[in-house]
Amino acid sequence: MMDILIEACPKLSYTSTHVDTAPQKDKKITLGIVSTYLRHHTIGRLFSSLFARLSDTYFEKILFTTQEDSDDLTEELSKSCSKIDGKFD
Repeated sequence: MMDILIEACPKLSYTSTHVDTAPQKDKKITLGIVSTYLRHHTIGRLFSSLFARLSDTYFEKILFTTQEDSDDLTEELSKSCSKIDGKFD
């Protein structure tokens, strides 16, 4: 199947130059979430659980929201992040 796709569109076989380089061991992976729903909402609960489980050793966690208000779930998310941008900070 892959051969058929590459034959139809050769650019699918392109490999970016950064893929072949090894990741820097001392650099954290930055993970950012942009959402209006970083509160008591399905999205807020999902990311609250996810961010709480991600190690601060390996990840820089950033939230950006467009919401005006915060609630207790917003505060919980805030505690597990490196940086917060948006209207409730």
